[in-house]
Amino acid sequence: MMTYLKNYEEKIKLLGYHLRNKRLPRLSKELFAIYEETGSRTEYEKVYFERRKFLCIFAMLGILYKRKEDMDKLEYIIEEICAEETWALPAHVDRKGNLNWRHTLDLFSCETAQALAEITNLLKENLSDEIYFKAKEEVLKRVLLPFALTDKKDAPWWEHCEMNWCAVCNGSIGSAAIYYVKELPEVLEKIIERVSSSIWHYLDGFSDDGVCYEGIYYYSYGMLYYTGFARQLYTYSGQKIDLINHEKVKKIALFQQKCYFPDASTLSFSDGSSHDSYRMGLTAYLAASYEKAGSLPPECAGGFEADSCYRWMGVYRDYFWTKEFQAVLLEKAKKKIDYGIQYTFLSAQWSICHSKNRIGLACKGGNNDEPHNHNDIGCLQLMAGGEMLLADLGAGEYVKNSFNKNRYQIFGNSSFSHCVPIINEKGQKEGKGHCCQCFQTDGNGHTEIEFAKAYEQGEIKEIHRTIDFDLENGSLSICDLFERTDKTKSITENLVVLYPPQINVNLAVFQTEKQIVSIIIEEPLNLRIDKRIHKNHEGLAVTIYCILWDVNKLGKVDIRIQDIKR
Repeated sequence: MMTYLKNYEEKIKLLGYHLRNKRLPRLSKELFAIYEETGSRTEYEKVYFERRKFLCIFAMLGILYKRKEDMDKLEYIIEEICAEETWALPAHVDRKGNLNWRHTLDLFSCETAQALAEITNLLKENLSDEIYFKAKEEVLKRVLLPFALTDKKDAPWWEHCEMNWCAVCNGSIGSAAIYYVKELPEVLEKIIERVSSSIWHYLDGFSDDGVCYEGIYYYSYGMLYYTGFARQLYTYSGQKIDLINHEKVKKIALFQQKCYFPDASTLSFSDGSSHDSYRMGLTAYLAASYEKAGSLPPECAGGFEADSCYRWMGVYRDYFWTKEFQAVLLEKAKKKIDYGIQYTFLSAQWSICHSKNRIGLACKGGNNDEPHNHNDIGCLQLMAGGEMLLADLGAGEYVKNSFNKNRYQIFGNSSFSHCVPIINEKGQKEGKGHCCQCFQTDGNGHTEIEFAKAYEQGEIKEIHRTIDFDLENGSLSICDLFERTDKTKSITENLVVLYPPQINVNLAVFQTEKQIVSIIIEEPLNLRIDKRIHKNHEGLAVTIYCILWDVNKLGKVDIRIQDIKR
């Protein structure tokens, strides 16, 4: 932990040195309009988050060292952020339909309010009164008062939603209010009562066994703001309001550690990532709060620049919570990690397996109306040596169509980019009614999934997928049994990989940097490769290979992984 803290501090000092004499990049109306005109979020957000990076760097330097040159720079940054036309992002703003669009309450306007409130209060003795009260005025005007003055019927859509927005926005507003509205106790109590009751809806978005359907990235995001506000509220209320000591929160706290495969890669269902990093501060706090919450692979801990959005709630706690709870993390890191195990989440219909030779497999049922949903019922993700052998691509590039009716026309969100069958040349349908009918495991690597209802009604009568994963050696067998209807014209199996495969009769083979993967297919018809281009979450084009073959009633494969000896 000392190494992590040292590296974190050194990175802040280095970035401060390089940015001290640079001015903030400028947000412009032209940049803002790009999203409205083209659907591209990148241009405006790149500048917006660079400005938040400046804020985090010089706020941390100010807290750590209290040097005049850092405080002067921080005051300039705060003044610039207070002058931004809006704190919300173009993707969340309706300039045509909302006359008050400048005060839109979205994730980032609420996060900015929390950041300014906490920073100016932590450094109140070091900042000028002018800057302190300017920041307070803007937070009140743009966020706290608009929120406090709305009644329940006009409440923002996210106030009672069951996803990360609920925790982030409610948590940010609650935190900022505790810092800035203490002299107005009636207003503060109203805000606290409202957000602390609303934030429970965030927990409803998890399965009863603690699974975050949005994926591990959004787990960290939402839980960071939930715990950040919860701890602040616990102190403010004199330990009377406790949002942490709750049975479901305990289950949620244990979810994160099960999403890291033995090779330190991560589960990428929904809008996740196979190489995510965790927030060290959040992990430290959970480890200190819950006996069974453990430490995670240190190589996966996110450093100062891991979050490209530079969220202050995380930046500050990654350093100070880690420092506060490092002894707990060090003690828990000594505990032996269990391999050769299958975790089953029956409520969510997820299974996660870790073999004794450090290969990981995950599969899922669920429905096609989950937060950050992909049409992926029955899909698999196979990981070994830090490489994804059967792919779940996770989050693609966020564009306008990512969150509207055209979401599933994007390759990465559709069934075609997941290891699930294609029926009549069509993927699964979106909607809660398109779901897994049965999901069961035996705790020893065996999983059965029935998911014909994921597809258009009447096009297939039954799909029964059986998955057998050897918890000793990581070998994998998949068997699909289909029952057709008179509307079933074609059944195509689809395995998605990131490496160019070679095919021959009933065999598909590909080689990665570390291993050779052999996929033995039982009696395939028209075995072929479809090469596709996918835009990943950073907007980079990635080549994807779909191994396709047609079947009548049975699709069966055996997958073997051979290490390359060097």
